Amino acid sequence: MTKHEFSYIGADYFSLILRIAANYAYPYPYSDWTILAIGQLIHQSDIFTIFDYDDIRCLDTDFITTDYQWLFVYQQLARAYHVIQNMSAIIDFSTWHYLNAGEWGNAIDTTQLKKAAKLLLKDFVSIADFPDLHAEWLLFFRILHENKYDYEINQILPYPSIFMMTHNKYCLLDDKGSQFDWYDIFDVSISHDAYQLVSHLSKLNFKLGDKNIIVRSIDTENFM
Repeated sequence: MTKHEFSYIGADYFSLILRIAANYAYPYPYSDWTILAIGQLIHQSDIFTIFDYDDIRCLDTDFITTDYQWLFVYQQLARAYHVIQNMSAIIDFSTWHYLNAGEWGNAIDTTQLKKAAKLLLKDFVSIADFPDLHAEWLLFFRILHENKYDYEINQILPYPSIFMMTHNKYCLLDDKGSQFDWYDIFDVSISHDAYQLVSHLSKLNFKLGDKNIIVRSIDTENFM
């Protein structure tokens, strides 16, 4: 059994983060495995609630066997991170019935929870084996940038992000000037005209809509 230790995160916070990840999970692309993965997040959340491991916090990753599965789980944890970072300083978890958080009170300071969610997401990257999409996403944004096409990034950061050249290289930046990575992108919305220029990028997945095109890193074929 493959377990990764995160002993610096309290069992209550660990359980809560996994429960939020499961309940805010976006199961697209729908497959038996993505449904299994969401169930595993709930199961491991319950494990932390029921059992006391004497300050040993481990995440079981045996159900993850491919690079795209690592990416899917990371993005669900990222959704939890996004939800948690947007919480108010004091929150009443007793009204969040789906959390089954009976031990949580109605005036909880979320400072430590936000720190725990950030640490878990950061350290998950260190154990994950993501698909090699870095160059593909940079080329995607470079083509849009050089041809002056607009785009809208939906990603884990709670503030706007752009693609631009800095220090003689292209990269993704948030509006605070901090660099972020392609795996933090949930999806990107572009126009049909822009799609004509980037449709040859075969490692990315394009979903055609009436008004725009949604571009993602993962699709159903990655979980067949």
